[in-house]
Amino acid sequence: MSTPLPVPLVVTAYLEEVRKQYPAIQLLAKEDSKLMKVIGFIVKPFNPTFNTLYTTTIGSTIWMPTEVAKVLSEEHFLEVVTYEVQHILDEKEQGIWFKVSYLFPQVLAALSLLAVFGIWSPSWLWWLLCLLFMAPLPAYWRYKTELNGYRTSIVFDKFHGRDSGNAREWMIGQLTGPSYYFAWPFKSWIEKDLKDESFLETPRYKQITAFLHSWYSR
Repeated sequence: MSTPLPVPLVVTAYLEEVRKQYPAIQLLAKEDSKLMKVIGFIVKPFNPTFNTLYTTTIGSTIWMPTEVAKVLSEEHFLEVVTYEVQHILDEKEQGIWFKVSYLFPQVLAALSLLAVFGIWSPSWLWWLLCLLFMAPLPAYWRYKTELNGYRTSIVFDKFHGRDSGNAREWMIGQLTGPSYYFAWPFKSWIEKDLKDESFLETPRYKQITAFLHSWYSR
C-alpha cells in the first residue's frame, strides 16, 4: 500500500505542466521503495540520512521521505521538486550515458569483478586494483548534474528578489562534501559556475520562471 504524500497545490500544478512533455513523472514516498532502502544501506557510512532527509530521483520517479514532505513550506517543496525534475530532464536528454556518467569514476570499480577470470594468473591483481576507484575521486559529471539541480534555487531567489550568497555557500558545501561523495572538491570552481547566471536563458529554467510568474500572479 502506497503512502500518500501531502503535496501542495502549486507542486501538483507544476508537475502537471511538466507532464505535458514527460507524462511518466511521478512523486512518491521514499519509504515505499525497496530500492531506496538498499541504496540507503550502501551509502550509510558517508550519508546516514539518505532515506530520512534526502529526496532522490531515479528514472522518472521522485522519491521524497514523507516526514520531509510534512515539514517543507510550500515554496521549499516546489523548489525541491523543480530540482529533482532537472535530473529527469538530464536523463531524458542523455539516455544511458546519464546513469554511467553520474556514477563515474566510481563505477569503474566494477571492473574488479574481472579478477575472477584471472584467478589462476597474476593478472587478477591488476583487476583488483580497480577497487581504488571506490575512493572519493572527483566526479565531474555528477557535479554537473547536481549543479543543474541546484541552479533552480537561484531561479527562485531571482524571482523573489533575494540575494543568493548564503544559498551558494550552502550549495558549495553540499557539492564538496559527503552528500554527493565529495563530487567536486574545487570550491572556487563551483562558486564561479554558480555566479554565472547565463543559464537563466536556457529553456528549462525559463520554464520554471514562467510557471512561477503564472502561478503567483493569479
